[in-house]
Amino acid sequence: MVNFIISIAKNYPNPISRDVAINFIVIYAGMIAERNKEFAILKERIKRLGMHQILIEGMSVYDAANYSKGKKWRDLDKLCKSKGF
Repeated sequence: MVNFIISIAKNYPNPISRDVAINFIVIYAGMIAERNKEFAILKERIKRLGMHQILIEGMSVYDAANYSKGKKWRDLDKLCKSKGF
């Protein structure tokens, strides 16, 4: 997966391609960490929700990062499912 991410990043102009690769790898590592959390119900879908909110919905990074705080997992699960993940 890391090699795939690096190949995608190479499509961006230098020196931005290095930053793109680093950012995508960090996001991927966060997804793996969520998947491996023992008692996390939503797993990596919670990270995917945040990325969706920022990239697709245009939500600010701050708002997306704090969106799920205090919300019940069942409500977040419904929201994730409504978005297809």
